[in-house]
Amino acid sequence: MSGQKYTWYKGDGTSMSRLDRFLLSEEWCLTWPNCVQVAQLRDLSDHCPLILT
Repeated sequence: MSGQKYTWYKGDGTSMSRLDRFLLSEEWCLTWPNCVQVAQLRDLSDHCPLILT
């Protein structure tokens, strides 16, 4: 994963975690072997939006 180190932040900033992920099939990974999961900056939510590129 690139981008943000963590995907979830507690409101007061005292706790962070990598809670969010993509679930992909083996066939999908073989078809697109260079895909990258990117955690974007969070805005309104305590979770970061994830993009699969």
